[in-house]
Amino acid sequence: MSGGRLVVLDRAGRDVKYYQLSEGLATLGSDPACDIRVMLPTVSPHHATVVVHANQTVVRSVSERETQVNGAPVSVAALRHGDVIALGGRALRWEYSDPAAARPLAPQPGFSRARKENGITFFLGLSATGTLYVVAEVEQLHCRPFGTTIENAKVA
Repeated sequence: MSGGRLVVLDRAGRDVKYYQLSEGLATLGSDPACDIRVMLPTVSPHHATVVVHANQTVVRSVSERETQVNGAPVSVAALRHGDVIALGGRALRWEYSDPAAARPLAPQPGFSRARKENGITFFLGLSATGTLYVVAEVEQLHCRPFGTTIENAKVA
């Protein structure tokens, strides 16, 4: 069975609220239209998305503000059972419905933000399997940022 839940944690790390997520996309942010609303001034209206697939769950930052997984800033990351997502000072723990289920090992890119020039921000990462990830986010007037991922370069 796919799916799981995001557990909102208080500052002491205690569980305070649960959001059950089945396969599909969930939005996180301060906007009232978000599936999971985090009402803090440090959280963007549309801060991040969580996509639950049949065999894995992926978090993606869609904001200029930082999104972290287990304390490390990320642009995109596959989640493992127990991983903690942090946005704007609020922590949420991902729990699979069936943590013992077999899942393919997803690459865990360690993206680092490059400097922004001419409205383009580049992210670069290297997975544990040696795959080089390059993501370019382009901002355009009256458009939300979008990303293009190139995943076919191998590092020898």
